[in-house]
Amino acid sequence: MVLSRNKGTDRGARWISLLAGLLLAFSLIGGCSPKPPKEDVLEKASRAYDQGLYLEAETFYEEYLQKNPGDSRRWQAWNRLLDIVSVIRGDNEKAHVILEAMLLEFGSEPDKARAVLIKQGDLLQSEGHLDQAVESWQKAQRLGPSPEPDPCLLSLRFSRAYTTEGHYDLAQDSLRECLSEAKEPSCLTRCRYELAQTYGLQENWPQEAELLEQVIASATISKEDKSSAIYLLADAYANSGQVERAKKLLQSILATYPNPKAVQTKLDQLNHTPGKK
Repeated sequence: MVLSRNKGTDRGARWISLLAGLLLAFSLIGGCSPKPPKEDVLEKASRAYDQGLYLEAETFYEEYLQKNPGDSRRWQAWNRLLDIVSVIRGDNEKAHVILEAMLLEFGSEPDKARAVLIKQGDLLQSEGHLDQAVESWQKAQRLGPSPEPDPCLLSLRFSRAYTTEGHYDLAQDSLRECLSEAKEPSCLTRCRYELAQTYGLQENWPQEAELLEQVIASATISKEDKSSAIYLLADAYANSGQVERAKKLLQSILATYPNPKAVQTKLDQLNHTPGKK
């Protein structure tokens, strides 16, 4: 009996020891917190950007683009990198390199390639390279209709570049094309407004006035833009000798024009100018 009791005791001791070991192991496993997942480089870049740490964000975006050639978020990363380099840091040389890289990567996707070419043209225009800017915009135009909600996107760029160079005929051609093709009312109003100004630069007062009358009658024009259009219309009438008509228009915007002193000065000048009604 004694021997039997000793064997049972030994077996029980072994089970207790084994159970204690298992409990210890489980306690150790439970006590070890899991390692946090490694943070995505793009997330680091976005956080740095949001915090205004632009140089750090630039480094992270470049790292992401180098290490993730097939990732679906590359378009987002490229555009953010371009924003940092071009808009925030003003490094045009590097911005051109980024734009060329984007064209190589997204050249087979018309909507994205179009967006890149427009940005390339804008950068060239900011540097004074108007001919090259127009060339980039023309390439964008050849890729098809604008997917953007703003159908005037290219027409206004062309007209302003041509106007800067004094090529009013080319600017007018671009804006007439806009008027013949655009369907969005606010786009039509803007193109008419720009077209009117090109005629004003040519001192074609009747044509400028006709277009400005249409602009003012538009339901889509803002109050501020309407005041500006009325000011230009008054100037067109004054230059064509219709002084009283010009004065009435100026008086109507004394309270709404952004620079009322300019309106009053113009009125004072017209009060001493003879002309027909």
